[in-house]
Amino acid sequence: DVTVNGNTTSGTGVDVNANLTNQGSTTVNGNATGSGTGMDLAGNVTGGTVNGNATDGTGVNVSGDSTLTDVTVNGNTTSGTGVDISGNLTNQGSTTITGNSGSGAGVGLNGTVTGGSLAGNSVSGPGLHVTGNSTLNGVDVTASSQSGPGTQMDGMLSVSGGTTLNGEEQKDSAELRRQVYERQQQLSRSDTVRDAYRTSGYRVEEKPVSVEICTDGECRALETGYADAPKAR
Repeated sequence: DVTVNGNTTSGTGVDVNANLTNQGSTTVNGNATGSGTGMDLAGNVTGGTVNGNATDGTGVNVSGDSTLTDVTVNGNTTSGTGVDISGNLTNQGSTTITGNSGSGAGVGLNGTVTGGSLAGNSVSGPGLHVTGNSTLNGVDVTASSQSGPGTQMDGMLSVSGGTTLNGEEQKDSAELRRQVYERQQQLSRSDTVRDAYRTSGYRVEEKPVSVEICTDGECRALETGYADAPKAR
């Protein structure tokens, strides 16, 4: 059982960019007292507890392709983002990730998360803030805020694999896109039928109109053109 502490003001408290295996109740703490990042994850971690704490910066930043196996991750900050995910994160086993913030986002998402549990909590900011195009695959998500929005979407979020949000299973994005596509095709066919109906409307045969003028027993025919046919409706 080991406890590891890393402290910084404006840099990174603990930087994990390789494979880290924690046995027993090992705890890794990264702390940033200024605008720095408490913990940066860009590698694979197995076991133990990882804590990232910051004042104005990010508690835990997932910046690369990482796999977490049976790990408890906690990111805490006063005004920044508790846990910011901008890479590809795969959670296995009993991995749980929790981000807490005072005025910022509990969890910021601009990447891909597969599996595990993801919780974002904030006092006045959003619980979950999707900042860019992101994907959740089979993730149990909870997002809450005391006075801010539970979720804030500033990017496109795709979900699949039975992802839940606050206990409610979300429909797969691919299935929703398929339903929208089929509906668009139905509307397109309806427009085609309407256009065919309009173009096949009844038209009166055009006939010339002539006026016969007779004076002193002599008659002359005057062609005045064609009558206007009624327009198809």
